Amino acid sequence: MAEKSLVLSQIQILLKQEGLAAPESELGPETRLKEDLGLDSFDLVQLILLLNRHFKLELGSQLLTGEHLENLGSLSMLVERSAP
Repeated sequence: MAEKSLVLSQIQILLKQEGLAAPESELGPETRLKEDLGLDSFDLVQLILLLNRHFKLELGSQLLTGEHLENLGSLSMLVERSAP
């Protein structure tokens, strides 16, 4: 699939477009989804659905408790590994 930096950049754009992160936010691989962005379980489900649609994936809601949603870096690695 795409380079890591490209996937991370696309995730950053999606978060800002969908109002899950403030437009002026500095988002990097270490940005934590729950602690830094304040995403709750509903927001995380919304994010998974966005990633599925954007990257044409089939990520499940079982990821809500996983380490894959710890920060943007781990999330971008998950997207890369899950790409068709």
